[in-house]
Amino acid sequence: ELLERLYDRSLELWYHQMLHVLSMIGGYKIQYKIGTQNGLVYEPISMEDQIQAMDFLLQNVLDTPDWLSHPSFLSRIRYTTNADKLFEYRVKLLTDMVNPLRIKRLEQMELSGSHSGLTQQLVLTLGPRLFGDLKDMDEGKRDLQMTYLSLLSRVFPTDNLNASGNLGIDGYGY
Repeated sequence: ELLERLYDRSLELWYHQMLHVLSMIGGYKIQYKIGTQNGLVYEPISMEDQIQAMDFLLQNVLDTPDWLSHPSFLSRIRYTTNADKLFEYRVKLLTDMVNPLRIKRLEQMELSGSHSGLTQQLVLTLGPRLFGDLKDMDEGKRDLQMTYLSLLSRVFPTDNLNASGNLGIDGYGY
């Protein structure tokens, strides 16, 4: 029982640490100021730091380390795979990565001119890393792929696609 609780708390700690890294993607540095102080209150996190955060997440969420996903003691504390907290946390992180509000923040950063191409680079990095090597695919990664496709279908519903299969001029299919 102690070993199971320790493992569950380790998974929880890992999840919260990944959330902190995820907050860098589309994130801002906040420096509150009084009216007479110069400078921005909300300054986007640098493009390089956001790309590094994405790479870190892809390495540690999509390709979860074995010590976390298959610890040697797991068969001693679990007799079934019904409660897979690691997978649940991975799905939550993936859902947050493609959250429409996060994408909008990234697009806003691009409009400001300092982060040109960031949204496209981050989104185009996620797909190939998730679907890249189909030979060495475990069940958890297959389930993440299905979750990702489901999330994309919610963000870009098929009824908003024009005849060529692309989003319309304004992204709403018009």
